[in-house]
Amino acid sequence: MEDMSTNEIDLHGYRLHEAEEATTKFVDNAYFRNELSVRIIHGFGVIAESLPKWLEAYPFVVGFERDPGNPGATIVKLESH
Repeated sequence: MEDMSTNEIDLHGYRLHEAEEATTKFVDNAYFRNELSVRIIHGFGVIAESLPKWLEAYPFVVGFERDPGNPGATIVKLESH
């Protein structure tokens, strides 16, 4: 299980449904900790392809982009509250 108190999660080794659940919990926890950005490491497979759809469903995700230093990761920007 991932440590949800950090601003980064590594989804390598997760099945698709596990990755979606972990991403949901991770982004929720980050938002409620008032994080403004987090990093999701996902690699280049099916999780990477599904991640944009998951992130677009969040009302408090204001943007996301592939990490310029590691295209196998995504930087997610969260709204301030």
